[in-house]
Amino acid sequence: MTGASGPMLKKRLLLLGGGHSHALFIKMWSMNPLPDVEVVLVSPQSLTAYSGMLPGYLAGHYSHEEMHIDLVRLCAAARVRFIQDAATHIDVKNKKITLAHRPALPWDVLSINIGSEPEKEEIGVGVKPMHDFLQKEHRLREAQSIAIIGGGAGGVEVALALQSRFAAEKKITLIQRDAELVPQAPAGLRKKLARLCRDRGIELHLGEPHATRIAAASDLVLWTTAAQGPRLLRESGLPVDKRGFLLTDETLLCQGQDRIFAVGDCAVIEKQPRPRSGVYAVRLARPLLENIRRIFRAQPLLKARLQKNHLALITTGRKEAIAMRGSLYWGASWVWPLKNRIDRTFMKKFENLAPPMMIAAREDSMRCLGCGAKVEGGTLKSALRLVARTYPKVFQDAASHQSMGMSEDVALVAMQGWVMQSLDYFPAFIDDPFLLGQMACLHASGDLLAKGGLPQTCMTLAVLPHKAAPLVQDDLYQLLCGVASILETMNATMLGGHTAEGQQLAIGLHLQAQKPADANWRPKAGLKPGDALVLTKALGTGLVLAGLMHQRTRGLWMDRCLRSMLRNHADILSLITQDCVHGVTDVTGFGLLGHLAEMAHASQVPVELLGDHIPQLDGVGPLIEAGISSTLALGNQSYAESLCEISDAGSASWPLLCDPQTSGAFLLSIAASEAEAWVAAARLAGFPDCSIIGSVQKSGNPAIHVC
Repeated sequence: MTGASGPMLKKRLLLLGGGHSHALFIKMWSMNPLPDVEVVLVSPQSLTAYSGMLPGYLAGHYSHEEMHIDLVRLCAAARVRFIQDAATHIDVKNKKITLAHRPALPWDVLSINIGSEPEKEEIGVGVKPMHDFLQKEHRLREAQSIAIIGGGAGGVEVALALQSRFAAEKKITLIQRDAELVPQAPAGLRKKLARLCRDRGIELHLGEPHATRIAAASDLVLWTTAAQGPRLLRESGLPVDKRGFLLTDETLLCQGQDRIFAVGDCAVIEKQPRPRSGVYAVRLARPLLENIRRIFRAQPLLKARLQKNHLALITTGRKEAIAMRGSLYWGASWVWPLKNRIDRTFMKKFENLAPPMMIAAREDSMRCLGCGAKVEGGTLKSALRLVARTYPKVFQDAASHQSMGMSEDVALVAMQGWVMQSLDYFPAFIDDPFLLGQMACLHASGDLLAKGGLPQTCMTLAVLPHKAAPLVQDDLYQLLCGVASILETMNATMLGGHTAEGQQLAIGLHLQAQKPADANWRPKAGLKPGDALVLTKALGTGLVLAGLMHQRTRGLWMDRCLRSMLRNHADILSLITQDCVHGVTDVTGFGLLGHLAEMAHASQVPVELLGDHIPQLDGVGPLIEAGISSTLALGNQSYAESLCEISDAGSASWPLLCDPQTSGAFLLSIAASEAEAWVAAARLAGFPDCSIIGSVQKSGNPAIHVC
């Protein structure tokens, strides 16, 4: 969330990768940030797996949620900008990171914590990166036999965890090139682990130089072999060792660099080489924090000091573990409870995070952003009527009067034929200028697309918080690129606009389109008795965004919400203008109930809404149960009730029906005989949640019955 006043931001710290070191860094930074430094985290995933819990997760002792750090919630609480994308190039000379799906990001100081990848052949799946491995977890359940290549501590833990989880259901094979398991362990422990594996039915192949030949007989091959640096680093031009890991000095700066740090599995301190362990990644977070603070304050950097030996805890599948330190090891009953407590204590650091923005208000309530910032329907309608009375010359003809009178969302202006115009303004509801620009453009174009027209021109008003000139320039660049990326898909042109400074990032868009031929015009007042009501997207964007403000929205819920908001109805414009479609509106600030009430009122028909058929975004149910709602929800209900009769106001789906949507669904009235085929075509075109949610009744006064 954005918008709080404070010292001007002058520099940018870019954190590349959401590994253990960076996650803990963000947590500690939030307790005492440098007020003039903007922090941006770039990660391909919204969740980062905690490696210490992976064996326990594979054995079934931890849930997926318990072993993951939610980067979305962490960054929101810490006021760190989160960019979900993959880096494709590090431009050291120009101090920029090239990203896969958006413009490059510049930095003043860069820190890299992107993990490692296994040295493997084409066959099989690497256990690292863990996110990629967990994305393919279903293959573990489907396979009847699993071969693990690599008999270090990680390979042994994975083999024993899978045996504990699946027991005799699957054949587990562990293949090791060395003559013994865990070569770095004491001799007695090596023998103990080999005996334990055999006793539990794990087939061992030790001293095997042709691992893939044996593994090929299994349904699934997992690699836990020696790691290497990711290709991104090997191709960066930064100094790396023979395995592709970044070489750093003891201050954690990459060798030969004065503004690039590297920590965790992707780096090695050349004078203090240590095993690749989450223990060291966690311990490096504090010296990284100290030196980054010092570099921004032009102070001498400190050397990180890592102990040579640490307590290693090797899990053995059945809520058991073995402790090892140097040449000593213990297999006592207290080891698993100790490891479990250590891991859970670490993960608790990322729970119960404070909301990102505490606003003092008379009623101590948080105002929603996105479409939740819109004035409620009744108030807006009254205000527009007053404006029309005060300035009657502005509303000289019936068409513009009708548009401003709320029955339509676009103004019709006679300029060499009729053109459609639409205007929207957005305070930032997400701290990502590029995504804000995309979603604002998609939302603003919805009014035109719903009428059957394609945007042709756009003008923008960009409001930018006061920062140092380079940061303002990049924010504006990212914001306008977001808009342009959507305009490009519709062959529309950006004519120009205006910029201004303000307390909060915001954007206004004015879009214009040629009015389509009468055959393609889709009014709100087009509902016909017997039609099916179709919704193109799942509902709940207002709830998810409100939940984020209260630290209740999970990263995966936000992922799904953003994907839904970024679906472009221009992709199905040919479907929207089919003859079987009789009426259309976009579901935005007034919620499904408010916009459906407008349609029913304009068409003078009753409609039936099937509450349990309405698609909803992930997390909506838990958020409603937690009491989360948009500030506009109650006003939307009142607005709908002012337009037509509403029955079954006690429906469990009521909070969802009144939820204001940003870049939300289209609501269509479609001939019942063709509705199912239309929905199938929309799903095939990229709208997987498109559903029939009700019907238009044959007679009666304007009304909505929720059943």
